[in-house]
Amino acid sequence: MKVRLLFAHRPFDAAAPLAFGAQELCSDLELAPVFSAMAGQDPVIEQSARAVLLAPLTDRDDILYRQRVLADCMAHPDAVRRLYEISCRALAGCQKGDWWDSSDFAPGVFAAAVELLTGFLAHLRDLREVCQKSRPLFSSEGFTALFDEVLSQVDTAFLKEAARLLDDLQFKGGIVVGMRLGPDSRTENYTLLRQDPQKSWLKWKLAPGYTPNAWDYNAIRDLNNRRDRAMTASVQVLVNAASRITDFFAALQAELAFYVGALSLKDRLSSLDVPVCLPEFCQKGTLLRSFQGLRDVSLCLTLSGPVVPTALRAENKPLIVVTGANRGGKTTFLRSLGQSQLMAQAGLFTVSSRCTLPLVPGIFTHFCREEDASLSSGKLDEELRRMDAIVDKLTPGALVLFNESFASTNEREGSALCRQISRALVQNGIETVFVTHQFAFAALCRKEDPARSLFLRAPRLADGSRSFVIEEGEPLQTAFGADLYHQIFG
Repeated sequence: MKVRLLFAHRPFDAAAPLAFGAQELCSDLELAPVFSAMAGQDPVIEQSARAVLLAPLTDRDDILYRQRVLADCMAHPDAVRRLYEISCRALAGCQKGDWWDSSDFAPGVFAAAVELLTGFLAHLRDLREVCQKSRPLFSSEGFTALFDEVLSQVDTAFLKEAARLLDDLQFKGGIVVGMRLGPDSRTENYTLLRQDPQKSWLKWKLAPGYTPNAWDYNAIRDLNNRRDRAMTASVQVLVNAASRITDFFAALQAELAFYVGALSLKDRLSSLDVPVCLPEFCQKGTLLRSFQGLRDVSLCLTLSGPVVPTALRAENKPLIVVTGANRGGKTTFLRSLGQSQLMAQAGLFTVSSRCTLPLVPGIFTHFCREEDASLSSGKLDEELRRMDAIVDKLTPGALVLFNESFASTNEREGSALCRQISRALVQNGIETVFVTHQFAFAALCRKEDPARSLFLRAPRLADGSRSFVIEEGEPLQTAFGADLYHQIFG
């Protein structure tokens, strides 16, 4: 049986290596609180959440497929959590050891495989029951295909026959071995035979028998060898069956883990009165980024009070420049923008009341780093090396987020450098968002390409406080650093 809840045509690998820039996305966009809210104390959910969120989809149909599965999950959370619990219980009883791949037979391997399959049978029975009840309620392709496959392959006849076979394989009435004589009168073709006392009791009653004496070790060893030879042919069949069912439950657990994490994140945000929505994507070849009630999800999860939302509409604006007051919400806005893009292309909801986004082939961040004493060269060199690595991965349509980049040099050189980079990116079809204090850079952008640029700013109120509202407006020439000075030093 196949699980296709995250991808329509291929399996999901939670342990796959992360793509370039994934760690930077995680740290720059402060995703740790998101993973924590999704996973709680469950490492499986955390692993799946990281693997999905840090590998955004680039195909519209794939995203919509996942959104429909998520919509089913949000409509029927109890059923989804029940399916996840069944997969967890099934795998909890499976401690896959070296004996699975051993070519040497031992009676313990046979018994362990039978015991494992017996446990799996109970979980498959529970799984079928949930699928049967849920099938009329779910509408997404992912869930309906899963339910149909489970119901067709794990039907009543299968469960009954599997239970009878596993009961026979426990050999409560002893082991019956079949064999034949070969050309040289040696026994060969050892086979386990099923006993049916109701049909053949007289045959076994009248059959000649031999019971070795307890002290006849050679005879006992010979019988054990013949029993083992008969079992050997069946061991691989049992191990293969157990391995396939294990793989199925592991895939079910890993894929459901992401959606269970999404449900936990939604519940947490709902408890904070934070709205979420399934985003829409603008048509291919257009560039529209529109939000209502956009919030930084990490800040929502960690801040004790409400988070100020942002409204934005940027149409055909491949360059966005954000200036304004220190600690006025610029970096928070930048993170919220990156988070929304990442969550949307993971097939997840965004933390906003309405959201329309472009579909981008890559999301990259270039945030200012703290000074590292171990650096063998200057901070500017380190920033340029990171920029060079990002450029090698860029394709037209990608999104790059800059936060106070290239501020380690003076205003004139830093502004010139930022303008050269932003110009080259925009000319090559790369959507670029800059949070900066470099007024000269913002002024150059406004002078040279105002039609394709959008300027936002974090204002300062008359009393020196911050509203944390990001609004459209001309670049500000000051970051009001004096406010912070007076706040700290009086």
